[in-house]
Amino acid sequence: MGGTKPRVFATVGATFRDIFGLLPRDGALLRYFAYGTVSTWIARLLLLQLFLRPAGLGPQVAAITIAGGLTRLIWSVLGEAAALGLLTPLVVAVHRKVLLGESPFQGYFASLAGPRARTFFTAAFTITALYLGLMRFPRVVIVPLLRSNDLVIASALVSIGLILIGGIVTLVIGIRLAPAFPAIALGRSRSWLASGFTLSRGVWWRIFWPLVIAGLPVGIPLVLVWIVWFYGLMNVTYDDPSQLSAAVFELLSSPGFVIFQLATSALQALLLVIWADVVSHIYRALMHFDAVEAF
Repeated sequence: MGGTKPRVFATVGATFRDIFGLLPRDGALLRYFAYGTVSTWIARLLLLQLFLRPAGLGPQVAAITIAGGLTRLIWSVLGEAAALGLLTPLVVAVHRKVLLGESPFQGYFASLAGPRARTFFTAAFTITALYLGLMRFPRVVIVPLLRSNDLVIASALVSIGLILIGGIVTLVIGIRLAPAFPAIALGRSRSWLASGFTLSRGVWWRIFWPLVIAGLPVGIPLVLVWIVWFYGLMNVTYDDPSQLSAAVFELLSSPGFVIFQLATSALQALLLVIWADVVSHIYRALMHFDAVEAF
């Protein structure tokens, strides 16, 4: 079924109209947002406190070694998998709300067990794993080897290059696959990979710019929160280099860090809600999907 090319500012305008009435007017969706935010917040805190501390991995995490890099990579994979899995019901519910006018009716965690949620998580985690594989995994081996030979500038250049390559490749593929997510949420995509590439052919920029523009009101505060956290991490005080790990873990246990994690979880959940709304409107235009007065 053919449709029309999505218009950038029309898509952004429709998204903002939805978001201003989305959470306050749909109690079930508001509960989904709260469950998603709180569950990802708790999961991240547990990963830090129950995985890193008891395993005695503090010094390894801080060290620029292959073992330290692998530890950080494992933590990143587990953290991203947990966050994506716990937010999947919320994002699926937003797609169905925009396209079908359907409020979520299942229990939040019960919906995780359905085939739709499993396929959605697989597609989302594939993009995340691609980024981690391109950007993080090569650094685990290359950067420690360069640092061990006092090639600090070379290791910095390699890190920057891998971040750019991983970011660009993931961005291109992620945008191409974006229309597959509403199809998965509706149960209309048996092959999400082929569906995404087919629907996004020739409209990459018309998907990219609405996601960027609509995400700015949340993306900017999220970046600012991360800057504040990074500033605090860089200003951790300790008397001896051997105390660095203990000082960092003390920071991770502080009330300020707990609040930071809650703020980032809420902002990230809201950003995903906005992006899901944008992609739903794009899917509607591409598929000539009948409009639903969802909000």
